[in-house]
Amino acid sequence: MGPYIDYFTLPWVIEILIPEFFKLGILIAFFFYWLPSKVFPQIGIKDGYDKVMFNVLYMVLYIEIMIPLLLVLGIFSYLIFLSTIVLTKLLVMKYYDKIHLRLFFVKLQNKILVQTLDALDDLPLFLHTLKIAFAQYVKTKWENFSWSAFFVGSVIALIFLYPTVLLSLRGFLTFSYGASDSAQFFEWASFLYRGELFYEGKTAGADFYGTTVFNFFLSVISNQGFQVLFSIYPFYVNLFLLFGLFYFLKKMTGSTAVGVFAVFVFGVILISPLINLFGVGNYVTTNPAITHFLGMNFYLPWPLETLTGSSEGVGMIPSTRLSTGLPYELSYAFYLPNLYFFIKSFSSDEKKHIWWYGVTLLLVFTFHGGIAIYLVVVSLLIAVWAILNRKLTLEKLKYGALAVLIASIVGNAWLLSIMKYGGLNRIGAAAPIIDIMLNKLGVISKSAKTVMVYESDFAFEEIYLVLPSYALLGLIAVVFFLLIAVQFTKRRFEWSSIALIAIGVIFINLSTIMGLPKFVEPSRAAEALLLSWAMISGVIFYVLIVLPVSKLTDKTRWRVVVSGISLVAAAGVAWVSPKWIEKQEFWTALNGIEYSDFSYLAHRIKKDEQPFTWTIISYVPEYAEILTKGYHYNTQDFVREYDPKERYLKIPTPKVFLFVELIPHTYRGMEEWYYRWRGEIQGQFNDWVSVYSIYHPGRIKVYYQSPHAIVYEINNKEYMDLLFIEEQKKTGHHPIKEIFTRPNNFADENKTGKVQ
Repeated sequence: MGPYIDYFTLPWVIEILIPEFFKLGILIAFFFYWLPSKVFPQIGIKDGYDKVMFNVLYMVLYIEIMIPLLLVLGIFSYLIFLSTIVLTKLLVMKYYDKIHLRLFFVKLQNKILVQTLDALDDLPLFLHTLKIAFAQYVKTKWENFSWSAFFVGSVIALIFLYPTVLLSLRGFLTFSYGASDSAQFFEWASFLYRGELFYEGKTAGADFYGTTVFNFFLSVISNQGFQVLFSIYPFYVNLFLLFGLFYFLKKMTGSTAVGVFAVFVFGVILISPLINLFGVGNYVTTNPAITHFLGMNFYLPWPLETLTGSSEGVGMIPSTRLSTGLPYELSYAFYLPNLYFFIKSFSSDEKKHIWWYGVTLLLVFTFHGGIAIYLVVVSLLIAVWAILNRKLTLEKLKYGALAVLIASIVGNAWLLSIMKYGGLNRIGAAAPIIDIMLNKLGVISKSAKTVMVYESDFAFEEIYLVLPSYALLGLIAVVFFLLIAVQFTKRRFEWSSIALIAIGVIFINLSTIMGLPKFVEPSRAAEALLLSWAMISGVIFYVLIVLPVSKLTDKTRWRVVVSGISLVAAAGVAWVSPKWIEKQEFWTALNGIEYSDFSYLAHRIKKDEQPFTWTIISYVPEYAEILTKGYHYNTQDFVREYDPKERYLKIPTPKVFLFVELIPHTYRGMEEWYYRWRGEIQGQFNDWVSVYSIYHPGRIKVYYQSPHAIVYEINNKEYMDLLFIEEQKKTGHHPIKEIFTRPNNFADENKTGKVQ
């Protein structure tokens, strides 16, 4: 039987998520825009786009450094964290703004006292003055309001929001995991609530991880559980990812239209069922055609009859991962800003670009160092090009090397787990080239499973190749043509750098053709490749469309006309473009790891029941969802260890919830033996419930039921009463009546604290 498409929980989930979504949005605007703009130096900000980018980077950097530090010291709390922000503001005022703090506070005190006394002296007049000032403020804003600017801004906002919604929609339809990796971040972030920063065995043995700390911060400020948070926060991450693409092209070309066009191309056309037309495919061959050139072996399996396996594209994987907020995708949000600041640090003499380059590189390492694979290759190409164009000076080299050194050390602090646990676990699909290197160096931990076949192991008969689509071959030709053509322009270095970014990413994707190992799995490298597509498309759009019509758009009425035409054209393309939401695999993937109603019920039980008064019996997914709120027991262990005929169900919580699958879920897990017999175990679970119902009538009732699942609630109060009586006997507790009637319950206590 195929996957069950679960629509049961949609109304409940949407009802919960919509208000939480707007609450989180307001808090993100406050903490990632307004607050840092008041605390940190606003140096080098030339427009609103800079203000958004710089303040987001400021706050994310502050979170990723300060919260782990406070946790290591064992003093983290929300109040202490806010206090550190206040302290940071005072330090900035004293050492950056050169403000005498004592005089500042004296002036502030006098100002507050004067305004307070004025208000108390004549309150009606004070309120009237405030009313006039507010009315004047509104009048000024209205006089400066432009309907044409509002229309153009609305068009841009819609073109941003539509692809963001497409990329994030999955999370708004269910609480269940979008990817199996999500569970460990639920679990790990929960440990941070207990002040435990270090935890063995998570994501390559990393001790603290950027995504975990980031999620923890969002959960603290919004008071949202991780089920709710992981469903809605990817929307804001994806919005910033698209903003990074827009920011890159806007700053490189000076055209807002180019940035908006690239955002639309990436979010609507490329991240869609058309993705395999623009990307790569995995092939298998036992008889590759080997071409020798310049001492290198090139595997070119043309004609196609040399292939013995079918092509496998990346499909819906990038879209799914973007909806989950996993670290690899979160790191992508800083990928293009990093490259922009790297390029500008050569083409501009402003040192701020080197600073922001170091910040974005640090954040890339912190969230997921796998993105650094692209940055290393692309940055080397750009650096060599900068040397050839005499853009690299000794001063830039000195500050740039310092920025890279600091970013590498601080951003990779989690690699201390090598020393703590004796080695790294396998990295996997995120960076198979790193696995090969670490394995050869002998630093992979013995507990990690490292027996894998890589493209470098050419002793095997089968060779795994990643080959380009025909469209990608066309992109390669366009990129090289662009690289040659821009040499005759005034901004040849910056424009050439855009082409070099695409060349570097294409090289990483097609490394196996050159007899090299696979740097990154195509499913993970897809976003970098598609961002390159979007950037090159934006450059072509700039040359063919923007430049010819730029003189017309200088006039307001033509800007409105062009914006209206753009909106109609975008709506038409969006309407006819295929979407994942129209595909069956999108809906079946909604509950691909667990049933949606199980995830919803775990959330509801957390909200309705007192913490740690209940236990859920189910398969593994619910464990991470309820951590720090309740208890969990795995189905297979429960069926094996508990006899339904016994008088007491020996689980020490007043309530026990049994999550029974009437139709066994198709998810089989990864390297987890108990999933292999899921159907049989669910059958035994049903039998257990039937026997328990016969032997203990009245103790069990149906809590929830759907066509594919049923949840039972067991009243376990009788066993809890037994435990209470036994505990009284062991500890010598006095009856409650005696405790309250004795004149001094501690009168007999001696100096040792023991009752005589």
